[in-house]
Amino acid sequence: MGVQASEGAPAWATVPVSVPLPGTLTHHRTPGLRWMSLVRSGTWEITSEIAPQAPREVWNDAVAGPSFATSAGGRTGDELFFSAARLFADAAAGRTGMDKAATGELVLAREGTVVTRAPVAECTFEEGCTLVATLPPEPAAYTLTATAKRTGALSTAVESVWSFRSQHTDEGKGLPLMAVRFAPAGLDAANRARPGSVTRVPIRVERDPGAPESAVRELALEASTDDGVTWRAVPVVRAGDGWTALVTNPRAGHVSLRARAGDHAGASVVQTITRAWAIGS
Repeated sequence: MGVQASEGAPAWATVPVSVPLPGTLTHHRTPGLRWMSLVRSGTWEITSEIAPQAPREVWNDAVAGPSFATSAGGRTGDELFFSAARLFADAAAGRTGMDKAATGELVLAREGTVVTRAPVAECTFEEGCTLVATLPPEPAAYTLTATAKRTGALSTAVESVWSFRSQHTDEGKGLPLMAVRFAPAGLDAANRARPGSVTRVPIRVERDPGAPESAVRELALEASTDDGVTWRAVPVVRAGDGWTALVTNPRAGHVSLRARAGDHAGASVVQTITRAWAIGS
């Protein structure tokens, strides 16, 4: 256990614990202190912001994908930046995640013309594989694409294509980006659904913190059982602050998801997650 502190700053205690997965860890937290948790599984790291005194936390639940629990991108003046270190968070709210072994690319285009690219490779929370671009001050339509692939059983490929307008800002502002988050119910400890069953999937949309507020205008969902070769529409129904979908599982293999979301300001995202969860007995 290590403790780090500086004058006038809080003290941080680090307690590394190894647990076979799937597994259960019981720990006791002193009331009144602030807690941040990080779970590492191979090259995949998931972290939470300062957590409430929750009696139970579940980690590594499908679906792993982009998250905006913390800010990923912004524009100050004419400089735009975006960090790829948020592409593999698990299903729980308030989590951020990245797989160091993932590879891919960030591409920024203005009015259909590529402005700049940045590789996605060996991304960590400290080294976020950041794309930076200096842009003209005039308003314009931009497309930001983030792709990442990794080896493993689930979320083997993640792609988000964001479309939005941007212009010079007098102060720093978040980019109008959205992440579609899925929390399928009834999966087992290995994130598998029963063959031929129907999985209820609560859906929520996260916005990049600091971005202008704009309500989600539309959400559409598709599912694939052949790793994205073919897709079929899945109806979504409003449920409180989010949506719910019912996805019919195949007899074997995996389910992939593709979502489209748009807000009233004209920003949109097309998000694809290959092998969102598995099928097993």
